[in-house]
Amino acid sequence: MNDFFVEFLRSLLALGIVLIVVIITLPYLLRFLSILKIQTHVGDSHVKINKVIPLHRKGSLVEMEVKNTYYVVYFTDTSATIIHREENEEDNTKSTAS
Repeated sequence: MNDFFVEFLRSLLALGIVLIVVIITLPYLLRFLSILKIQTHVGDSHVKINKVIPLHRKGSLVEMEVKNTYYVVYFTDTSATIIHREENEEDNTKSTAS
């Protein structure tokens, strides 16, 4: 019975150490992952994410292109607000000319 409690305490101690290490390294890991270039445009996709700017924990600005229209969108956990919309005039003149 005594061995059970010793092993149980060792397991709790190991779990505590792992949780503390994860909590300490998580902010640095998220910054590192945001630095990496992640493919945001898939072959036939009409949505292309150009830039993501995190403003705070719950919100970020995203510059994206959807079918030759550029958007700046503010995303939070519960909503998305279009801040700016700009149509690409070069593509529109080419499509109307043909």
